[in-house]
This record gives sequence, C-alpha cells and structure tokens, in this order.
Amino acid sequence: MADKKTSEELMDWDEASELFEEERSKRKTVEFEYKDKLLKFEIKQLTQAESDKIEENAIEIKQTRQGEARTEVNTSKVKNMAIKFGVSNGPEGFNPKNTKHIEKLPNNIRNDLADSIQNFSELDEEVRISFR
Repeated sequence: MADKKTSEELMDWDEASELFEEERSKRKTVEFEYKDKLLKFEIKQLTQAESDKIEENAIEIKQTRQGEARTEVNTSKVKNMAIKFGVSNGPEGFNPKNTKHIEKLPNNIRNDLADSIQNFSELDEEVRISFR
C-alpha cells in the first residue's frame, strides 16, 4: 500500500496545470525508411479533447439481423484521425489535415505513425503505476 504523501510532496493546481501544459508541448520526431530514403514526422501528444473526438468518430453503431444494436470501432478512422491531430510537421508538402495525404501513406507507415502518436500521448509507466 502506498504511503500518504506529505504536504511538501503535494503540488497545487497551478503547478500541476503548468506541468501538464509543459508535457503536452513536447514534440518527438519519428522516422520511417521507405525505398532507401527517410520520411520524418514531428508528432505531439493528443489533448483529451482530440482523443475524445477520435473515439466519438470511430465508434459505429450497426444493426444486427435480429435488430439489436452492435458497436464497432473503425480502426482506420482512429489511425487517420490520430495522424490528423498528432502530426505537427511532416515531409515537405505533407499536410496531416488532408485526408488524401494520410490515405496515400503505405499501411505500415500509417499504422506505425498512428501508434507512435497514441503511445506518445499515453501516460508514462511511472505515472500510470502511481494511480494504482
């Protein structure tokens, strides 16, 4: 069981908010080799609002033959939207807001880029463990 923190170890909201913003402002460069050349993307962490929008748009409700509603997650939408919101800079001419640019990415690069954004946006292991 974790020990209770003393008031010296606790932070106030202003300090926490500043640290959250500092964490969200971090950028990371991811590189992919394609045809013996390098593609570089600068990614950022997704905000909670962006993550919520991705989740909201990726869930599809389908009717079964028995008339029951079934929900499915459209993983292609999840990946495309993660790239749209999470890429802050890419190869010259690449626009992450342009769906056609995202769709032209080879599947392996698109999947790995989206996964990199989602992993970068998650809490690090140390913070995640402290919530348990």
